[in-house]
Amino acid sequence: MMHTQPVLSRPSRRPQIELHTPEVDFIENRLTEYHPAFDVSKVRYSKNQGQFVAIVPPCSQGLTVPNVSTPSQARPMPAPIAEMEFWDNIFVIAMKRLDEESNIKSKWSIRHLSKWDDIQARLEDAQNEYNFNNQSKTVGKARRAIRNILDNHHSIPQQIGKVVPNSEIAGPIVGVINLMVDVSVNQEPILGIKATDYSVEAYSKASEVRDEVTSSLESLPACFAKIDLYLQTFEKDENVIKASTDLVVAVFEAVECSIKFYTSVQATRAVAAIFGGKQYQANLVQSLASIKSSCDELENQARMSFYHCMKGDNERMSGDLSSIIQGNTMTHVGLGAIMHEQHAQTESMLWVQNLVNQVFSLLKDQERNWLPHSPCPSRPLTPQPLTLPVLTPRQLWSQLSIPNLDEVDLQHIAGRAEEMFQQDRGRAQQIVTMSLFRSWIDSAQSTKLLIHGSFRAAGDVSPLSTLCTVLSLTFRQTGRFISLVFFCGRHLVWDDYHGGAVMIRSLIAQVLRQYPTQYLSPEVHSCLRNMGDIDTLCDLFRILLGQIPPSIPVVCLIDGINRYETEEYLDDMATVILRLVELVDVSSHGRNTCFKLLLASSLPTREVQRVFGGDQNALLHMENVPVSETTIGLNLFQEQLDHQM
Repeated sequence: MMHTQPVLSRPSRRPQIELHTPEVDFIENRLTEYHPAFDVSKVRYSKNQGQFVAIVPPCSQGLTVPNVSTPSQARPMPAPIAEMEFWDNIFVIAMKRLDEESNIKSKWSIRHLSKWDDIQARLEDAQNEYNFNNQSKTVGKARRAIRNILDNHHSIPQQIGKVVPNSEIAGPIVGVINLMVDVSVNQEPILGIKATDYSVEAYSKASEVRDEVTSSLESLPACFAKIDLYLQTFEKDENVIKASTDLVVAVFEAVECSIKFYTSVQATRAVAAIFGGKQYQANLVQSLASIKSSCDELENQARMSFYHCMKGDNERMSGDLSSIIQGNTMTHVGLGAIMHEQHAQTESMLWVQNLVNQVFSLLKDQERNWLPHSPCPSRPLTPQPLTLPVLTPRQLWSQLSIPNLDEVDLQHIAGRAEEMFQQDRGRAQQIVTMSLFRSWIDSAQSTKLLIHGSFRAAGDVSPLSTLCTVLSLTFRQTGRFISLVFFCGRHLVWDDYHGGAVMIRSLIAQVLRQYPTQYLSPEVHSCLRNMGDIDTLCDLFRILLGQIPPSIPVVCLIDGINRYETEEYLDDMATVILRLVELVDVSSHGRNTCFKLLLASSLPTREVQRVFGGDQNALLHMENVPVSETTIGLNLFQEQLDHQM
């Protein structure tokens, strides 16, 4: 019997099939055909819960910035002196200054040399000559040994002078010994002092000068390293450049004096040491001291340049910090808008979830009540389509047929803010500090406030219009409020959009823009049949306001309300104001959306004041506001108001 090898099938890429009840299958596959509101792509059936649940996207964990620390770099060892970068810029200048400031014999001069290597070689040749390295090894070694002995025992010439008698025969012998140790052979008393005393003092001074020359020349690499570092750090600092040039000139001058010292005749140095006294090699000592003072001055200039840079960096950091704070504020506003959008999307998905579960419950009830042996109907029943309303905020906004009046008006009035504040002499700015205004803005419940002005507006706006503009912009920038605004003075008979109906339509459009929820209540459809009726528009505004969560206060600012107290506008205006005041009164006693209403009038009103029913806690008269001698600009006033809120 032949055995066939089993065929290995590739794993299927199709998802695993799960069997659901007929009602679940109907909702997932056919319910969308009846109405677009049943968007089942946002829900899924949960076996554990026995119902449909919303598919909520995972919350963002936020943007994280990796902790990247800049590795600290250790300062490298100084480069060889001849390879340091500063020579290219300073060598020629320093050599030119040296030639202008001092003169020296050509045999000791280094002014014809063009690089430090040549100067160093010239100095080393002079040192070798001074240290007897150019003589035979035996002689040079012996003379260096004698010098070392005498460096440690300065009293030898004096002791020899005491042992050998001071006579014409012994004088030449002492002179030869003194000559070998760089002192004078002259043994004649000078001013009553014996020559041996001069010899000891002279040799001691000569030894000190020689040691000072050696130590100063050995410190040159450290000086050059400072010049190279400071010039690289403060590349364009003229103070550091000048101090570095002065130091190089001092080094060149000291090198020439050192070459002169090293190559001078030994007997000449001995005579100079005896007769010069403390002034022995004064030029050389002074040039060596100049190196130290120039090096100190370079360090001082570098320190001051460092402090100057630190001051500039601190100022720049302060400016950058202000920019960062401003950027953080804008980011906070943007994140607030994003969170608001996510909240709206979540509510939309929960609304779909509840809708689908209601249908699911109806289908399950129908299945349970279905008779198992019920006869089939004689004719199929005509399915009744589900007439559930669906309307997006954009579609509703398009039916309002009104532009963004608030944005145009805010931009226009903000351009005249400075003029209005100066005209009003600061009274409108003081309103925000008054107790009635503070009570209106600080209250956690719905409140209303009517502001009566005491001046006649020459144009379409007044100082109160500027105050409403600042309030509206501040509320909107915080990201925590919905700010509605309407300027009656900007929409009179000469404008295409004027009257109470335009006012309520504009407020509705602003709500739809600032709170673009993903779904609208079915009650909205009842208002669509008669969008030309002002009472219907007020009902629509009330319905939209009821969909806003209580955590988001709604602030409504209406400026220039006295402009609509005319025969042409009074009826529609009164209807809108009455309905807005009713919203304040109803919301203040329940858990509905917090609704704050502020009406501003450049002159006292009659009809509007009656609506407030004589409530003195809701009426603010500007005639009680004193005139201020100083006013502040729009931006500063807005910052102060934002800080207060």
